[in-house]
Amino acid sequence: MLICTGTTLAVSSAESETSQSTIWSVLQRLSGPQFQPFLNNRHKKRSRAEEEPVGLKVDSSFLKFVTMGAIGTRRVFELMTQAGLQPVELERYSSSNKIWATKVKRLRLPDLLCVRTGLRVEVRAKSKLSIKMSDAPANPDRRWNTGLVAGDMAAFIRVAEGENGVQTAAENCELFWIGDMVATENGSKLGKPKSATEGAEQDREWPSTVAGDSGVVQAVGDGRIATLLDSDRRQTYQLRGKIPYVQQGERFLGETQFLAGLPARKAAFPNPNETRWNPRALLKSEFSVDRYAAVNLNSAVGCATGEFSPVNRVFFLLISLFSPINRLPRLRSVL
Repeated sequence: MLICTGTTLAVSSAESETSQSTIWSVLQRLSGPQFQPFLNNRHKKRSRAEEEPVGLKVDSSFLKFVTMGAIGTRRVFELMTQAGLQPVELERYSSSNKIWATKVKRLRLPDLLCVRTGLRVEVRAKSKLSIKMSDAPANPDRRWNTGLVAGDMAAFIRVAEGENGVQTAAENCELFWIGDMVATENGSKLGKPKSATEGAEQDREWPSTVAGDSGVVQAVGDGRIATLLDSDRRQTYQLRGKIPYVQQGERFLGETQFLAGLPARKAAFPNPNETRWNPRALLKSEFSVDRYAAVNLNSAVGCATGEFSPVNRVFFLLISLFSPINRLPRLRSVL
């Protein structure tokens, strides 16, 4: 059972215990004829050479983290809208925890895209705020920045889990340019490999400082940040090579804001009145994600006259069908 209100969603753990055999039997009853060949052949034995290793999460863990990501994405969507941007989902599953027939891990796209400015945002929801991305160094298709370019943005947001499994997103998010993260990748730390049930990836984390309580910055200098917390306790944070993101006299938020970090700066949403974007210019891009975004967003932007004609719809549909990005499996909802 799912209870959803805005950026808060409660999950009943009872339904997460559905067995694999039960799921397949439900799919066989509910799916249309186009899925029957796939379902009927799923038990077909393949050689080891044909099989591709896949890391699968257990049901409860998968549902928890997918829900957390969806809540974080919705909140960042709201913050982009408040900033005057016009965000849309670049892929439909980014703000939903629905069950999909296929969710291919190597298909990596930014979660959100602003129609007005072209800004692409990758959202990372964390139970404990950190500059952390999933990485598979040995797999070029699963690197932490696959599908991202220097001008894209990463949004980190804390999603707290309260009693009864209710998850709530923070009021703010922390932004960094992908280019700044790439420039400081050598200073990041690669964690231990996750278990096979967690996807067999590793966490790559950039050093950062997050206060446990809100307060005011007293001083910044001599390799440290001196603060006065709301609890009237004085707290000093050592920089140790990190860049301070706060100034003397500035108020900060506990648990949801970075005081310092390895990337050279924080990012901010652009002014939509100063930047205009035309996705049609990306149709000839060598980067497949650019072409994918252009094809999918032309219907939102419209043609030169401000209307999207039926002829143009057919034209962009044909581009979408024959674009190299479509050699990657597409997601289909069956429930």
